[in-house]
Order: sequence, then structure tokens, then C-alpha cells
Amino acid sequence: MILISHLRYRSRVRAGLLSAVGFRMPGAPVTNWIALAALAFVVVLMTTSPDTRPGLYVWAVWFTVLTVVYGVAIKRGRRERS
Repeated sequence: MILISHLRYRSRVRAGLLSAVGFRMPGAPVTNWIALAALAFVVVLMTTSPDTRPGLYVWAVWFTVLTVVYGVAIKRGRRERS
């Protein structure tokens, strides 16, 4: 999530929608894409082994739960502000 957030931030800085900060991530954006590719490779490897597949299922469920809870929290926050 941090890598994706950083990519979105950098694209908004380039578009002039946000101001840049003084610190730049070394090697960005190439290092972002390399790290994302490495993570995707790990997920692919997890699908190939029966021993690691349950961990992948747990990760998918956990990610779904966090996404739903985040969506509910955002909606609740919007309602409280209006």
C-alpha cells in the first residue's frame, strides 16, 4: 500500500496538484515498480506450494476485511462531518 500510495503521490506532484517534499525516495519510481514486481512474484510462488497456499487465503480474507472496515469508517466519517 505504501508503494502504491507513493506512486499516486508522485503522479499528483508531476501534475501540479500537490507540492513536492524535500526528501525523494532513492531510485523512485523504478524502485517502486521493482518492489511491486517482487511482491507479485512472492504471491505467485505462494500459489504453487500447498504448504504456503493457506497463508495466501488468510491474506486475501484479511485484506478484504480491512478494505470493508476502511470503507465503513470513511462513510461514517463523511456522515459525521455533514
